[in-house]
Amino acid sequence: MSKFEAPFQRTFLTSLVRFIDSEADLDVAIKSLLPLSQASTLSYPDIIRSGAIDLLIGLLTHENMDIVLDVIELIYEFTDEDAELDQESEESERYHEVLNVLVTSLVSAWIRQ
Repeated sequence: MSKFEAPFQRTFLTSLVRFIDSEADLDVAIKSLLPLSQASTLSYPDIIRSGAIDLLIGLLTHENMDIVLDVIELIYEFTDEDAELDQESEESERYHEVLNVLVTSLVSAWIRQ
């Protein structure tokens, strides 16, 4: 290894480690949103207001397929009809309204991409 290759290799490996760490952090961050699907009527409006929908839709084109799959899993959990079964009958109408807004936001964000 020449004296010119060594610094390049150290820089490359350092960048690679940072990249892997940031990918792992992103994976953990996406998965940390999964519990929000259990409290849909409370959490979905906040998810929409926060701008997270645009970020999630943007991540569907991420180069790391694990990240893409995490986003798909999250969207599936957010829109899973089994989530409705957890809702009491009086909250069912509210749940459908909130779910409709969430799905509309997902589609709108996808179209903007």
